[in-house]
Amino acid sequence: MTSNFQQTAIWGGEAGGVQLESPNGLAVDAAGYVYSTDFQSGYLRRFSPDGIVDIEVGGSGTQPGQLSKPIGVAVATDGAIFVSESGSSRVSRFAADGTFQSAWGGPGSQPGQFQSAMGIAVSDRGEVFVADFGNHRVQVFDSNGEFQREWGQLG
Repeated sequence: MTSNFQQTAIWGGEAGGVQLESPNGLAVDAAGYVYSTDFQSGYLRRFSPDGIVDIEVGGSGTQPGQLSKPIGVAVATDGAIFVSESGSSRVSRFAADGTFQSAWGGPGSQPGQFQSAMGIAVSDRGEVFVADFGNHRVQVFDSNGEFQREWGQLG
């Protein structure tokens, strides 16, 4: 069996200036920048289209701007960056330049709470969709973290 894929570059090794412990989430914006979360180290990194890290924020922790076991990453059309965190059961929002803006959620089963926030996506309208793993549901928020609706159940 032959492959139609060819490796064209290596990112995240020593030669690139950054080592990736446990890369997890991945997103690409309209300009071709690549965003990656690192589950163990708690970092969110943005790579330029040629593979150079130009934004690195986070670090493992639960303080504002830190990330606790980040899983998913999504980028809105306005450049806002959303990260789902399994460790702290929350979503963190960063500005396009990587500046921490806000976080919402926390452990629980009520609307707006999570039992391990996992996958995340942002619609063209700016709605933030979060896969709430432990509660067997998807929750939807506006771009400021206000709960809108949910669906799903164990089954």
